[in-house]
Amino acid sequence: MTYITRKKIAVAFTKVLVRDGFDRTAVSSIMRMAKMRRQTFYEYFEDKYAVAEWVVEDMLSAAIDQNFDYLRWEDIFDLVGYELDAKQAIFRQLADQRAVDFVGRLAAHLERLVARIDGSTENYGGAARRMLCLGIAADWDRRILGVGSVDYEVVVGDGVQGVEHSIIQLRTHSER
Repeated sequence: MTYITRKKIAVAFTKVLVRDGFDRTAVSSIMRMAKMRRQTFYEYFEDKYAVAEWVVEDMLSAAIDQNFDYLRWEDIFDLVGYELDAKQAIFRQLADQRAVDFVGRLAAHLERLVARIDGSTENYGGAARRMLCLGIAADWDRRILGVGSVDYEVVVGDGVQGVEHSIIQLRTHSER
């Protein structure tokens, strides 16, 4: 029941967020939208920043982490791009308010995915992988969620090419 209740609160949060903006999103409005008692909110979240973090983490986990064993990594990239594009209004609000370190969180999830692809150890390749994923996350944030956004499929394609090129470079370097 914990996840379901959190999810209901999070869905209400995103609706109020898009309607009212982050600054004017109040716990009372969220809980009225969720049709729950205000006190229930505080049983699950400390404040609206905690809900914002949970929303981002839940989306990234569902799109990336929970698909490691089911989808090709390129398809996971595409799924994340689609989710960002489909939920632009939500993520733009959160990015504008700096409510969540979206780029850092996305990069961390991408890093776990790329680690599964390249097989490099933390000692060798870890720093390069971290920088690659931070770059991809920042690029996606700017180009998918930014003003005058680009078609997410183009942006995801660039990310896939970046990973493929980096993996080739890491493997070539490690063979020397």
